[in-house]
Amino acid sequence: MNNRAKNISFYLLKLWESPTLMTWGSLAINSSKLILVLPLVLNKLSAEETSVWLIFQTIIGLQIVIDMGFNTSVGRSISMGFGGLRTLSTSFDKKVRESEGTNWQLISEVFFTSRFVYFRLALLYVFLLASAGTALIIRPISTLGSQLEIGYYAWLIVVLTNPIVLYGNIYNAYLVGLDKIALLRRWDMLIGLGNIIGSVFVLLFQPNLIFLVINNQFWQLVKCARNYFLSRQVEDKKMIQFKKLPFNRSIFKQIWSPTWRSGIGVLMSYGLTQLSGLFYAQFGKAIEISSYLLSLRIVQVLSDFSRAPFYSKISTLTILRARGEFDNQLTLAKKGMTLTYWIFVLGFISVSVSADFLLSFINSKTPFVDDFLWILMGLGVFMERFGAMHIQLYSTTNRIVWHISNSISGLIYIVVCLMTFNSMGVYTFPIALLTSNLLFYSWYCSNKSYKLFQTNFFSFERKTFIPPFISIIIFSFMLYFNSYV
Repeated sequence: MNNRAKNISFYLLKLWESPTLMTWGSLAINSSKLILVLPLVLNKLSAEETSVWLIFQTIIGLQIVIDMGFNTSVGRSISMGFGGLRTLSTSFDKKVRESEGTNWQLISEVFFTSRFVYFRLALLYVFLLASAGTALIIRPISTLGSQLEIGYYAWLIVVLTNPIVLYGNIYNAYLVGLDKIALLRRWDMLIGLGNIIGSVFVLLFQPNLIFLVINNQFWQLVKCARNYFLSRQVEDKKMIQFKKLPFNRSIFKQIWSPTWRSGIGVLMSYGLTQLSGLFYAQFGKAIEISSYLLSLRIVQVLSDFSRAPFYSKISTLTILRARGEFDNQLTLAKKGMTLTYWIFVLGFISVSVSADFLLSFINSKTPFVDDFLWILMGLGVFMERFGAMHIQLYSTTNRIVWHISNSISGLIYIVVCLMTFNSMGVYTFPIALLTSNLLFYSWYCSNKSYKLFQTNFFSFERKTFIPPFISIIIFSFMLYFNSYV
């Protein structure tokens, strides 16, 4: 093999092993549901069926709230052991590598204790879906008319399968903690593609809510099984060699301390945003509910896709901090943040100028929200991304303050909603999100990471946050004045 061929092979392998590129690939496949699946849903299903399907997707997405941030805490704890730390309680204020090589004893203790907890979380999840979940979907399903029975059968499938998926998160946390992001995302691309092909097949040949749900849940279970088998193969099959350990109360306390803080944080941020759609579903008309949930789904996909450059590096950032490589950590974090902001801004602009045309082109029975509501949603999520990435960066110290940042901002969100919902309707939710970020969340989270690296807003954000922020503000003003002035 000549040098040129070797260089090509080297770069192709580098791309294949890139966590960021593989995460983008996975998100691109999953995001293509907006292009391939969602248009068919909007065209083939009635507004009432679309509303129920989107509500199911919202409830399924709330699984992250039931997880309470446990997945993140377990993954971070495993990364600490992978980075060579002796205990989970070590401070990261200075160089702290305490052992040579990976601490597999710590990793096995974290794994078995976490598996014990996840089994109980899954049981709790069954109860919550069967009780609170059922209460939330009664009104939307009641609009299905002759399809009422199908709606309840579809919901039963969700109740029975989602807890299994939640339990499987322990294996996802194990793989993420060992920094196997690229491996995970490559498989995610294949599974996501299978999900899309199945959904398209259903919608083209048997457009029915229950078959759509069966297809989606089947592929979620496949992903769960995939994580189990991959966990047993990586790192020379170390997991198979683990000696079964009992529940370790000390390990649990060390994991639980950041977990409950993360859990409150997730509930009071992502949870409230998603619950807004379920709340609106109890009062709005089917067509308006579908429109809002559709737009909420799109902006969430934009957020998820854009965060790949940063979130795919969280395990690496944690390992770098555990090793005391703070300058490398800061450089990597800034690079990931910058790409995240620009991808979100470009995605927001693209949707803004094309959504109405595309929905009209496919003869959608569900319209897009008006420009002002979309602007508010975009700005709210953009500012939430800003604060969220900074709090994730600070969390690599294993000092979790999500319970403070998200609880206070969440309370602001709730107060604004209570004060304005009767007068402003659906506009209340993005206004509340934007207000809570501007008044507290964004600056509180960013100040934490500024202090961590002994820097300030301008030094950190001069090339990171400020240019994309100015760009989205200018575009939003142009879009508003073009629509309303």
